[in-house]
Amino acid sequence: MTTVCILMASGLGRRFGSDKLMAEFCGEPMICRALAATDGVFDRRVVLTRSAAAAKLCRDRGVPVLLHSEPRRCDAMRLGLTLANGADGVLFCPCDQPLLRRSTVQALRAAFAADPRSIWRPAWQGRPGAPVLFPRWALGELAALQSGGGRQVMARHPGAVRTVPATSAAELEDVLRDAVEIAASLGMELDFTSPGWLPEETLRGLGLRLIPSCGACLSNMAITPDGTVFVKNGLDQTF
Repeated sequence: MTTVCILMASGLGRRFGSDKLMAEFCGEPMICRALAATDGVFDRRVVLTRSAAAAKLCRDRGVPVLLHSEPRRCDAMRLGLTLANGADGVLFCPCDQPLLRRSTVQALRAAFAADPRSIWRPAWQGRPGAPVLFPRWALGELAALQSGGGRQVMARHPGAVRTVPATSAAELEDVLRDAVEIAASLGMELDFTSPGWLPEETLRGLGLRLIPSCGACLSNMAITPDGTVFVKNGLDQTF
């Protein structure tokens, strides 16, 4: 059974203000964390990136890399799938999730070996995240996507999605990453989060700048695109 890991490193870090993949995290470029977490777990792996610096780092470390100019996630995924021809399963792993642990990646690979018909992803206390390992039958649907990414395929086949336990909530930054992306697409800022859920350096790696001492606003307040503020304060007031 052949498995391939596609490391998704195509973000340009516009919100971050610089090449996020090359930003220092715990003494090394952030992308190195994903390289270490996936090393030796799969039959093949390749890094997809638009960063020349990240591509050079991968080549220097002997990791196959494809420097491309595809603008959308679905386009990059389709490009990666052409390099995974013949695979029984393909893991799509984001490279801006620096707290992902090798043990979690290994657990995904082992779960897939036991049940290669399911879509496998990690979860923490019922909250699923990335990376996601897709079986052969799902690869055609991934390649046909015209927007978005793997979540669309998982939404079509919820009964096929299974999870393995992550070792901490910090591994599953996708929930917050999605919030940042949605806020950016609406022209809004997301500059707060609940303290203690993720380390400060990780939050800053996601492009957040203002890290407060209280996270009540995250769970109790929302701002709509037209500027309306909803506050959950026992009165459910709107301002």
